[in-house]
Amino acid sequence: MICVAHLSMKVPCPNIHKPGGCVPARYFFYGTLLDPDIQRLVLGRRLTNRQQRPATVHGYRRVHVRGAWYPTLAGHPGAEVHGAIVTGLIRDERVRLDWFEDDDYTLLPIIVSLRGNLQQQAFAYMPPEPRVPGDRQWTLEEWRRRFKRPFLMRSRRWMVAKWDKGW
Repeated sequence: MICVAHLSMKVPCPNIHKPGGCVPARYFFYGTLLDPDIQRLVLGRRLTNRQQRPATVHGYRRVHVRGAWYPTLAGHPGAEVHGAIVTGLIRDERVRLDWFEDDDYTLLPIIVSLRGNLQQQAFAYMPPEPRVPGDRQWTLEEWRRRFKRPFLMRSRRWMVAKWDKGW
């Protein structure tokens, strides 16, 4: 994870679970975390409209991770991904996000565009470089239709198992 305070130096962020750790102010959600049921599962509540606003990242496509039900962002000139910029998360919610994403994703800085051509830096969970994205576009609508129910069941078990291990 890269800390906002150390972004220009690309210094890994201290663990956010410890006092004094890096605290990202803004997140970019682009996949399953856009779904209110996943938000409730992961964060313990649904985000308000004030906490999540439409946002776009340019130069990326949202694609399936090979062999998985969830997406990643893959660099692609001229493409764009619509998602949400999320603010106002408390420490416990940020910790739960890290539990959910686990080691499959790393929190990296990304520039997002908001309405009115305003740009802001946010952080997005993205897989480490060795993970190969698939070629097929991922859509929230298709995921809800085909994969949401089993994904929710697996994710509930995942979150409980990690919590029980004292993660």
